[in-house]
Amino acid sequence: MSRSMGFHQNGGQSCARGSHCPKCSCLLTTPNHHTAPSVQSIHTLHTHHKHTHAHTHTSGASEDFSEVEREEEEVEEEEDEDEEEESVQAHCRVGKRQQKGGKRREEKRREEKRREEKRREEMFEVSGQRFWGQVYLVVLWGSACVGQRSSGEVVSAGEGLLDFVTGGNSGGGDGDGGTFTINHSMGLVSRLAALLEQGNNSDVTLRLETVGTDEVRVIRAHSLVLALQSNIFEELLRNRTTSSTSTSTSTTTTTTTATISSSSSSSSSSPTSSPTSTRGRGSETLVIRESAESVAAFDKFIRYLYSGELAVRLEQATTLHLLATKYNVSMLRQGLSQFMSENLASEAPSSRAVRWYEYAVQSGDEALRDSCLRYLTWNLTSALRSRDWPEVSAPLLLTLLQRSDLVLHGELELFEAVEAWLERQDPDGLTAENALRSIRYAMMAPRELFRLQRESGVLQRYAESVRDLLFMSYQFHSASPLQLAKFFDVNCSLFAPRNYLGSAWGVPWVIGSPARDDRSVSFQTQLGPSGHDAGKRVTWNALFSPRWLPLSLRPPFSEQGAMQPPPRPEAGRPRVIVTPATSSADMAGVSFQKTLLVVARLQGGMAVRHVYNFHQSTEESGDFLAGVDLQRRNSDYLPNGSLHLHIIIKPLYQSLIATKN
Repeated sequence: MSRSMGFHQNGGQSCARGSHCPKCSCLLTTPNHHTAPSVQSIHTLHTHHKHTHAHTHTSGASEDFSEVEREEEEVEEEEDEDEEEESVQAHCRVGKRQQKGGKRREEKRREEKRREEKRREEMFEVSGQRFWGQVYLVVLWGSACVGQRSSGEVVSAGEGLLDFVTGGNSGGGDGDGGTFTINHSMGLVSRLAALLEQGNNSDVTLRLETVGTDEVRVIRAHSLVLALQSNIFEELLRNRTTSSTSTSTSTTTTTTTATISSSSSSSSSSPTSSPTSTRGRGSETLVIRESAESVAAFDKFIRYLYSGELAVRLEQATTLHLLATKYNVSMLRQGLSQFMSENLASEAPSSRAVRWYEYAVQSGDEALRDSCLRYLTWNLTSALRSRDWPEVSAPLLLTLLQRSDLVLHGELELFEAVEAWLERQDPDGLTAENALRSIRYAMMAPRELFRLQRESGVLQRYAESVRDLLFMSYQFHSASPLQLAKFFDVNCSLFAPRNYLGSAWGVPWVIGSPARDDRSVSFQTQLGPSGHDAGKRVTWNALFSPRWLPLSLRPPFSEQGAMQPPPRPEAGRPRVIVTPATSSADMAGVSFQKTLLVVARLQGGMAVRHVYNFHQSTEESGDFLAGVDLQRRNSDYLPNGSLHLHIIIKPLYQSLIATKN
């Protein structure tokens, strides 16, 4: 046993490495030869050695003890030795585990330190404005500067406050800090606006002179801001030695827009003539001459250049758009174009659409022009009834008459509007002839044609120009379309219907609470517009599904035949399908195009927002009511909580509308 403890009792000689006993020179071992023995282990070994040493040196004096007592003492000594040996071994195991754990923790700390240094180096390389670390020094100078933690917590500072923000890296860690987003844009905008109002450090003076009057207005501005927002101002300020005058040649909106259109044909063009540039005491003066409408809106225009914000009224939309076009402020021009496109409908929607279309053509804004033309096409009935319709330009009139997607009650309504325009404008003969020959007389009933020939002064005046069209229309109504195609070379556009709202062509459909469930409706239309087919009817069934799932979104079947979990209800999309409920031999040679109108609320009124053409289902268009929330009751598409649709069936005689080679 004593050998396992690391020492012998023969003459006090040691056979193991360790520290020597000061009394008998026996070697004392420790659980780990490479580490210093602990105080507890040394005390334990010394106690045991003291007991053994005393027993060895006094054994000669205790020879009178009986043999039984010696055996008991030896047993006790062996038990003590076993306990001490187990204690030392346990201590050794604990020490080794602690040593290994300490090494692992040290390696982990080194690895974390290396990763942290690498992240810091990457952040400094990417941007000099973002820093990683434990403490950030942030100077918040705005009146309401805000910083937002990545977790959503918002921190703010007041005017001129020096703020210290603490946080660690965004990946987490022991600290609760995070990445901060500091947004000073609002404070910067407010200071720029104050800079314009107060005129501090201004280096350019804008002298606004109203054409035709002696009124003069002065605006103190900053050349850096003007040049940053407008390349026209930049060019004027660069050419400081050039002296010329920027003049609007008239005071009316119409002539002003015509003047601007020539200067806005190129994005880099300057105004018709440059403002006068003079040098004053430490500042430059630009003399700008504008119409009264432009001068009245010039303050708003300059304020936008400083703040990027503009409050627009409908009556100033074209004036501000004109200034944005003249000085080539593209973002303002795009914003005003979108504003005007969304406000085409009002108490007098078509008159505004007509005026803005003419302005868009003159100013070269194609996006606004297309928006106005689309609105007029889909809402032509309201346009024809407006007070401004007789003033529409000849190019716009002819453009509308050539379209087959016009939405109106009937072709007779269109003829009466063209007749009123011709009487008011009295154009040249060629324009009048082109306008009258664009009317599709075959889409009118024979009784209507007879009445027009007898009562219309315009039709009597230009009878020779449209005689062939009237003759062909009468034949269309008196004979079968198939027989007509055998003997006459027909004009295909004459027999192609437009989107008519009459009861013979379709039906309006109002769906209350459209997101609730499927709805259906049945209705009848004429077989065809020809007099040969007008008395024949076709019955149609229409089905509206608010959450229809296309095949690509339906759950597949597994190999075992079990169906996968169904998708969520919001995964479906609306669909309308229109199919005939009857079939007959009379339908041979006739194809039916379905058109679905979606009526929605615009700013100030109701108007057709979308038109979908399909053969059987709106799935063919792919974007039916895309992005429309049918569950939001205050949606523009749900006035009074209902979806307003109009189904139009357009029969097409294939033999009459075939394209000629």
